[in-house]
Amino acid sequence: MDLKSCMITLFILVLLFAEPGSSKEGLDSEAYDIDYRGPETHSQRPPPKRTGGSRNFKNHPRSKRQITQNKLTKIIVLIQL
Repeated sequence: MDLKSCMITLFILVLLFAEPGSSKEGLDSEAYDIDYRGPETHSQRPPPKRTGGSRNFKNHPRSKRQITQNKLTKIIVLIQL
């Protein structure tokens, strides 16, 4: 093998077998103690109600399918028959 591929292989092996230095130390549990029960983390108003089914978008003008030129020529041909 040439020097470049040998160095790349060695680098990958070092990355695979290296132990992270932070894993030897114990994790500081104080950093992860979060109190979610306090009023400062929640607003006073409840979230809006989303019940009542889905909205009907069929009457919206953008949801209506536009007539294409191909469809228009088919309609004209049918009318002429």
